[in-house]
Amino acid sequence: MRYIRLGLFWALAVGLSACTGGGGGGNSLANPPVVSNPPTNYNGSFTTVSVPNVPPKSGTWSFDIGFVDPNLHEYLLADRTNSGVDVVSLVNESFLGVAGAGSFVGLAAAGSNFSGPNGVVSIGNGNLMAGDGNSTTKVVNVNSFGVVANIPNVNPYTGPPLVALANGQCNATGTPTSGAANGRADELAYDPTDSEVLIINDVACPAFGTFISTNPPFNVLGTIAFTTATAGAEQPAWDPGQNKFIMAIPATIANPGGEIDLIDPKSFLVTKVFAEPNSCMGNGTALGANETLFVGCSNVAGPLLLMNATTGATIATPAGSGGCDEVWYNPNAQRFYGACSNYSPPNIAVVSLTGTMIQVIPTSTGAHSVAVDPFNDRIYAPQRSSGWNSITIINH
Repeated sequence: MRYIRLGLFWALAVGLSACTGGGGGGNSLANPPVVSNPPTNYNGSFTTVSVPNVPPKSGTWSFDIGFVDPNLHEYLLADRTNSGVDVVSLVNESFLGVAGAGSFVGLAAAGSNFSGPNGVVSIGNGNLMAGDGNSTTKVVNVNSFGVVANIPNVNPYTGPPLVALANGQCNATGTPTSGAANGRADELAYDPTDSEVLIINDVACPAFGTFISTNPPFNVLGTIAFTTATAGAEQPAWDPGQNKFIMAIPATIANPGGEIDLIDPKSFLVTKVFAEPNSCMGNGTALGANETLFVGCSNVAGPLLLMNATTGATIATPAGSGGCDEVWYNPNAQRFYGACSNYSPPNIAVVSLTGTMIQVIPTSTGAHSVAVDPFNDRIYAPQRSSGWNSITIINH
C-alpha cells in the first residue's frame, strides 16, 4: 500500500501474501532472521510486538498492508487472522487491540483473493478505511474500535468479454465479474484535498477502482475500470502537487513491463500514462519530495525505480533488491523503504531521495509489508518466519 497527505508524504503498497506471526511482545531478539548470504551493512536491532490468536512458530498468521499514522501515533495493520485491523502504539510500542475485530471476511477458504482486511489508510477523526475480501470497503474507528460504515465496491464495466485480458486478469471467457465475485477490495490512497479515497479491486475482471467520500455517509463518488490491465492493478498514491492519484499497473496490453497512470479525482479519468523501464511491473508507490516517485518493482531480478511523477522520466534505478510489494516514504529522513520479500534474500531496501541504496535489511519470505514512524525512523515490518511470527520493529 501508500498514501500521501499534505505536508507529510507516506505510502502503502499492494498486497495479498498470507503471512504468519505472533511472537513475543516487546522483547529484544538476539539475532536477525536467518537468510542465505545476508547483507553485511546492517547493524540495527529488532524488537517485536505480539498479536493475539497467533501462537509463536505456528505459521498461520495472515496479514496484509501496514500503515503508520503520525497524528494518531499509531501503527495499523490489516490482520486477516483476527478479521480486523491491529492497532499498535508508536509511543510505547504496545498492542492496543483489534479495530473492527470479526467484522471482516478474514482468511477465506478460497485464498487471499477473497480474504480481508487488505489495504488500510487513515482518513482523519480516528477513522480508517480498509478493503475487505467481499468487494466492500469498511470504515473503522480506532477510538471505539467499531465499524462505522460498509460500502460495496461495484465493478463499473458493462461491456463485452475482455478476451485480451486472459493473460492472468480475466478467466478464459473474460466475463466481467460482479458482486462478491469481484474479490478483494485491496490497496487504497487518501486525497485530503477532495476528501475522497481511491480503492482498487485488483483481481476483478477487469480490475477497477472506486472513489469514496471520506465524509459521512461515505458515498461512492465514481468508478474507473482498467480495461487494458493484464495482471491486475496495484497501489495508488495521492500527489497533492498535481492534484492527481498515481496508479501502479503491473502490466497492460500497451506496456507489458508496467505503467504508471495519473488519475483525476473529479473526472475519474486517466490523464497521463508513463511506461515503466526494465520490466519493473510496479506494485507499491510512494511519493517523496520534488515529485520523486518510488516504485516497488515486482520483478524479482530488480532493480528498483525512482521516476519523476510529472514527466515519467527515470531518476534512478537502484540495484540490490527487487520483488517488492509495499513501499513507504519518510519525509523527515528523506528516505524510501521497500518491502522486497520476493527477492533473494528477502529484504527491506532503504533508498535515498536521489536513488542511492543506503541499506539492505534482511527480513524473511512473506515480509511484504512496511511502514515507518517519521519521528524516529523505526520500521514496522510484520514477519512470518519461524521464531518471529510477530510485528517486527527495526531500529536501524
